[in-house]
Amino acid sequence: MVQNEHPDCGWAVRLPKKLLAYVIRSALTSWVGPNNTMYQAGAILIGHSGKRIANEDSDKLMARAAAADEKNTAFMIFDERVARKFSAWPHPVSTFPGVAYAYVNDYKRFRSDVYHRAETIEELAASIGVASSVLNSTVDEWNADVANGKDSRFGRQHLGAGVSEGPFYGLGPMNAFITLADGGLAVDTELRVTQADGEAIPGLWAAGSTGQGGLQLLNHGLDIGWAIVSGRLAGRSVAQAPNRLDLEAIENAVV
Repeated sequence: MVQNEHPDCGWAVRLPKKLLAYVIRSALTSWVGPNNTMYQAGAILIGHSGKRIANEDSDKLMARAAAADEKNTAFMIFDERVARKFSAWPHPVSTFPGVAYAYVNDYKRFRSDVYHRAETIEELAASIGVASSVLNSTVDEWNADVANGKDSRFGRQHLGAGVSEGPFYGLGPMNAFITLADGGLAVDTELRVTQADGEAIPGLWAAGSTGQGGLQLLNHGLDIGWAIVSGRLAGRSVAQAPNRLDLEAIENAVV
């Protein structure tokens, strides 16, 4: 429904709550990765070989390991204990904080192609397409590490309770993609792009993620705020600057 909220507020688009929830949960289960707290509760990440591929404490290490896999494929494996925990608030599988939350059953409902549930590890292996003997060995090794209180393969610190209580679950295949680049071009306080020696390139400015100058903004919404503020600052500088674009300096710059 489209309506005018207030004469001074412009136009807004509103969807019925049920439809909005459906749309957002579909998005959450399609391109937002599972919450790291699932690994802390005991889940593991395996590659197409059926073996664990990374220290699950680190998003960066998991993404790199999935990308290095020859099929760019990974699966999150967990048990009924973890599934129960992540089936209701306050433990979503994936989330837009303060907007919407998706739980295990939402993956079953919206993405049955990446949702796997089986009574045994062997059946789960067949469902996700990995060798049952390898996955069995991986799970046995992980459970032994949990019992001993030490990850013998990757040094993970948050072990959780293992993968031992059936039925068993898998989410995947999950793939690694580059969706953003942390950092950006080096800029000065006027948002002018600088060369390696710190000298500004005449006529070249950068704002938003392009002009973060190595700054990484981790919390939700900060990139939007920086885009607005830096865009305004860069725009002011552009409007006041007499310099033309120095193409030669740009070609020679090491940023």
